[in-house]
Amino acid sequence: MRLDAKVELGYRQRRGRWRVVAFQKPGMQQEIIVVTSEQTDALRAQEIVELYLHRWQVELFFRWLKCLVPCRHWLAQSQQGVTLQVYLALIEALLLAELTGRKPGRRLMELCQWHAQGWASDADLAAGIQRERQQQARSSSKQKEA
Repeated sequence: MRLDAKVELGYRQRRGRWRVVAFQKPGMQQEIIVVTSEQTDALRAQEIVELYLHRWQVELFFRWLKCLVPCRHWLAQSQQGVTLQVYLALIEALLLAELTGRKPGRRLMELCQWHAQGWASDADLAAGIQRERQQQARSSSKQKEA
């Protein structure tokens, strides 16, 4: 930890108290500077660093979620409806991961949506899941060879 300071930044009405934490991540030459306006007095500087480092996992999760729910629009307009749609997509993804042995891709999720809307048959869905299983088997056999 190179720096942990409470500073005032800004100009006139936008002036406020901020906490600045600077650190160097192992294996990186550049220093990382985290500035937070949140009330972080209760947190140690090391905890702020750990939260920042876990932030990337959250970013990756939401990127995956956007691919997982490839809707051009939400089926519901309320917060409760959107929450339900996200939960259903997550449950569907977990079930597909259990069936195929890998994280489901966008195309398989789209196939599931088409099936739910009646545009794909049970046979189409079963064939898509079987393709995913075969791809998983091929990739795991390549890893064993290497």
